[in-house]
Amino acid sequence: RSGVEAFMDLRFKEAAGFFNQAKAKRPTHALLSQAADLAKQRQREYLDSYLAKGKLAQGAGNLAEAVTQWKLALKSAPDDAVCRQTLADAKPAIQAEVESLYAQGSEAFNQNLNKEAIQLFDKVIHFDPSHENAFKKREEAKDKLEKLKGILNQMKN
Repeated sequence: RSGVEAFMDLRFKEAAGFFNQAKAKRPTHALLSQAADLAKQRQREYLDSYLAKGKLAQGAGNLAEAVTQWKLALKSAPDDAVCRQTLADAKPAIQAEVESLYAQGSEAFNQNLNKEAIQLFDKVIHFDPSHENAFKKREEAKDKLEKLKGILNQMKN
């Protein structure tokens, strides 16, 4: 029952696990083996669709969307070798984008273009959630923006 529910909810990896558990209890039940195999096949198709969408986005010059799709695949199957390799292959392009966006964000920050800086640092964080400097600079830009809003509000009153 749980395997069928998981399968119907497109949680194929979980469904395969349920079917395999049931198969261990009833090894002669052929339908359980077929269901487990079908769930594994659907999981692979599901992952491959994310990876393909990512490749298409990358080919269209939208690296942010590509990374989003690849992260969805990796979230669904963290140990999948193909997902991991796809991200590893894209790492040089991702790193170049992170460096470019960070430089743009820093320049916007230095010019007191805080909204723009925040948006650029958010993009850096999307590509590289471990980028501590982007987090710090984003918070500094938010603080500067809030202080500026406070000053403007005081001037209105």
